[in-house]
Order: sequence, then C-alpha cells, then structure tokens
Amino acid sequence: GANDPTDNGTAPLSLTVTDNQAAPPTATLPASNGAALAPYGQNPNYLGGLQAAGIRSVATDASKTYPVDPLNVAGAQWLLGATFTEGAGATAVQAVPRYPSNVYYNTSRQGQQLDEYNWIYVAPANGGGCVPIAGVTTCRTTPATWTDYLGSENTIMFRHLMGNDPRPHFMHQSNLADYNPALPETDVNQGGILYPVVDGLLTRYDTAIDRSKAPLVQLTSAQIAATLAQQSGWAANVASGKVTAWLQDGQLHVKNAGTTPVDVPLTGTTVGDLYGGQRSGWKTIPAGAEQVLDPDDPTNTAAPTISGTARVGEILDARDGSWKGTPTISFGHQWQHCDGAGANCTNIAGATAGSYAPTDGDQGATLRVVVTGGNWISSVTQARSGATGKVAARPATEGVPRGGPGSKQKNGTSRQGKAGKLRLTKVTMSPKRFAVSHRRKPKGTRLDGSRITWKLTKAATVRLDFQRRAGTKHHPRWVTVGTIKRTARKGTGAVRFTGRFHAKPMAARSYRLTMTARTKHEKAGPRRVTFRVVRG
Repeated sequence: GANDPTDNGTAPLSLTVTDNQAAPPTATLPASNGAALAPYGQNPNYLGGLQAAGIRSVATDASKTYPVDPLNVAGAQWLLGATFTEGAGATAVQAVPRYPSNVYYNTSRQGQQLDEYNWIYVAPANGGGCVPIAGVTTCRTTPATWTDYLGSENTIMFRHLMGNDPRPHFMHQSNLADYNPALPETDVNQGGILYPVVDGLLTRYDTAIDRSKAPLVQLTSAQIAATLAQQSGWAANVASGKVTAWLQDGQLHVKNAGTTPVDVPLTGTTVGDLYGGQRSGWKTIPAGAEQVLDPDDPTNTAAPTISGTARVGEILDARDGSWKGTPTISFGHQWQHCDGAGANCTNIAGATAGSYAPTDGDQGATLRVVVTGGNWISSVTQARSGATGKVAARPATEGVPRGGPGSKQKNGTSRQGKAGKLRLTKVTMSPKRFAVSHRRKPKGTRLDGSRITWKLTKAATVRLDFQRRAGTKHHPRWVTVGTIKRTARKGTGAVRFTGRFHAKPMAARSYRLTMTARTKHEKAGPRRVTFRVVRG
C-alpha cells in the first residue's frame, strides 16, 4: 500500500494488504482462557538505580499483583491496586498504582477505539472475542455504541473520583491525536478520543456537585505518593491498635500508644482545610501523646443556662445558650446529677427533655444540663450549663390543708386526703423524633406520630401548644402552630399526637410542646418538651 505524502489528515488513508499464504486448517475457538502469569526474574539493580537517581515514587499498574520480594516473583504478592514501598528510610520508593482505562494506546479515532473495545468485551456469538470466565472476564451480549462506551468509562472513573481515591487513571498520547474540528463530535473518524471521555466525566461531576464549593483537586505524582503512604500507614496503625479515639463531652480525643509519631486523618474538627463545607486534614500525634480536639461546626458561643427553682417537685427549664454554625442547628438535652459542689456529674437516666423535675433522690445534690448542638456537618458539639444550687426538699405543707391534719370543714367532714394544689408533672413525648401520621394508614405501613403523657394531682383542663421557633438567632420567639385541649382526670393521662392539625401536616423541622393545666381557680405549668418532625 502507499500513503499520499501530501495528506493533511483530512483525507482517508488508503492501505492495501495481500495475503499470499495458504489458508490454515479449520480450528475452533478455545472454550476457556488458558493464559497464565509466568513469573520471570526482576532487574536486581532497578531499586538501586531509582534511589541513586533520587526518584521516590514510581508508577505501577493497579490491575495486577506485584511480588512483595522483587527477587522472589513466585512468592507473596501485593494485591491489585495496593500501594507499597520498596527500600527503607529516606530513600524508600513509593509505588503509585494507576488504573488502566479502556482508551487504548493503538487507537486515535472513535471507529478504531470502538472496534477494539467490542472485540475485547463482546462474546463470540455476537462478533467479539471475549470468552466468559467466571470471576475473570465480563462479556457483553451486544456490541456497544459510542454512547454506551462513554457511559461505561465515565461510571468507572466517577466511582473512583467520588470514593476520594487518589490513584490516577492512565491514558496515552495517541488518544489526543487526529482531532478534526471539521468533523462532527460523534463521527467514527473523529480523533482525540480521550476528550469526550474526560468531558463526560466532568459533566457528571458538575451535575452532582457544586464545583465552586468542592473543586476537583489535581494531585501531582509526589502528592499522590505521599497521600497513599499516609493512608497505608494509618490503616496499619489502626489494625495494630496503636491509635485509639473516642468522643467525650463533645470533644474528640485521639491517643497514640506507640513509640513513634503517627499521622491521623480528621474530619469535622478545627484541623485541616475547608472543603465542601466541612473541614478535614491530617494531624501528627507525637509518640505516647493524647490530644483533645474541638469540633469545628457548630460551636457554642454562650453557655446554656437553667431557669427555675432547684426544689423537689418544681420544674427546671434548659436554655440552649448561643451557637454559631451552618444552619439548621438542632439541640438535644441531657440532665446530670452532681454532688453538692457541682462536680462528679453523672447522667440521669431518661432525663433528655428540655425540662426536668427534681426528685427526692436529687435532694441535697446539684443539677446541670448538657446541650448537644448538631447539623449536617457534626452532631457531637456539646456545651454544659453551670450547676444549680443544692436541690431543696419538697415544702412540708405541700398537699396539706391550711387547717392542718384532721381539720374539719363547716359540714364537719375531714379535708384530710382531698386533692391539694394542682400540679402537672411527668410530661413526656415518645418518640420525640417522628414522621407525621398518614391520613389513612396504607396497608403494611406504620401509623407514625407520637404519644404524649402527663400526670395531674387533680382533674383539670390541659392545653398543649405546639410551637416553632421564629425571630432571630439572638432574639428568638415562639409561634404557636396548633393547639390541643382535653378534659383530663386526676392521675396519668395520654393523648396520641398525629402531627396534623385538621388536614394540614406539620413541616419537617424542630418544634416545642408547651403544656399547661387549669381548674377554675388554679393553673399548673408550663411544662416544655422539644421534638422533631421528620419526612415520612
């Protein structure tokens, strides 16, 4: 064949091939893949040459294994895609595994690329050369179109990208050749086949991610090598129990029990750089050291407080304090029992509402509340109130008629044992995180909603106001979105709350229940419980 020396790349090339050999005997395709890896000797001077030249990272193929001992190719192997080092100390060489892509070195035009791709991946019955072997090969039943091919490659690369995998993909210089601006982008003779592969990947990323907040980061080979070394070192330290970490009082504690420093990856603390709305980075923990790290978002700017009288039977209310961070911040509460000096505090089981009524067991002790602030970035930020004064005893005259024990009314009957002062206690809501009930319960679904219970010392009318927070961060106010009234008997009462007022459901957000009780001459409350409605 002959090529026109004046060809400028726009005219099709002409190639003539003549087969002058006898036809081979008829043969059948093999039923299985008989290929196998044949170990061969390695260059014993390769590592020394890299070290002498000052090379500290070298590309490897992530699709194959490598011998742990370069001189023993039949021995133990590093797994596919594993990162490893050869040599030791300051001259160690870090392997950078690269993902091979289906953009072939011997193709530059779309027709060539697709023809080779389909030969590799299409089964023989449909014109390809792919022999299906379980766990080894994957064969297509029909030839791929150009759109099919791009979608497949984009999916593979996008999975690696979204997995925060620093290992790169490799292509070839030939994949950038032969681009012709005069041809349509999908013409079989169009070159530059790498461009549509990468453009499709970027389009998929931009569809899912706001690149202004989470830009793509292009690491150099040296940076990739350093990151892989940190990751493998961290995995080894965790596996050996060298590093431990735990959350305590809203702070992250990290301890290095080893004899050498370790690099620890951190997210959500004040360490590192801000990316995608969340701060993360690596921190070196010295040998034998324990470090305490604060959360980055949200943070408390003014400590919680407690309002009310510290007396058995009274109601204490938590005030969350001031917080800053990414909206929306939601709050949880845990009341604690402390000694008379406000120290040695322990959690009170079940005391997780925004209010708490001290019991006889709290008398003489002090109390405090721990408020947990959380948003989509972090849910461990905690702040503690100061301790109350010592909890006083219940008033001796509570529930006793003014005339004293055994006093008589005008009709001569004893007032002993009749109902005393109206009291509303033990207001609970279970669950405090729930979805609005279905108007008609579909078959096989939960009813959702919540159950509100209370205790009264005498019959009364109870009022339950459901409120949402309004106003500003520093000047909040509460707006009532719905009310329930019930005539309640003495003792324990309950009402099922559906999360609906008539036909209107409550929106998914945080709320507060404020409950009061009234008779003709008395009022008890308010008692408050915070809760959250979620999407059902």
